[in-house]
Amino acid sequence: MANYLTHYTKKRQILAKKEQKLRQLVSKGAAEEKLILAAAEVRSARIRKLQAGLAMLPPKEDPATASRIANLEKDITKTTATPIESVLAEFRAV
Repeated sequence: MANYLTHYTKKRQILAKKEQKLRQLVSKGAAEEKLILAAAEVRSARIRKLQAGLAMLPPKEDPATASRIANLEKDITKTTATPIESVLAEFRAV
């Protein structure tokens, strides 16, 4: 384990920028290839944000921390399994 805490705020800011970029591409009617690449970047940024949240938790084995770790790991697995088309559809619907 690292001797420092990850900079969680930066991961959230990067995710917000990638989501904004995808919204702009959808609104402009960009080519499908660009949309797919941008949606893949959003999914990856979401995964990195969740991993950063996991890294911030202390390695204690109390029930509350163990529950938070389990929830984050489940969210990471769910986000990893999310198809790119699903992420793209989420932004097209808005």
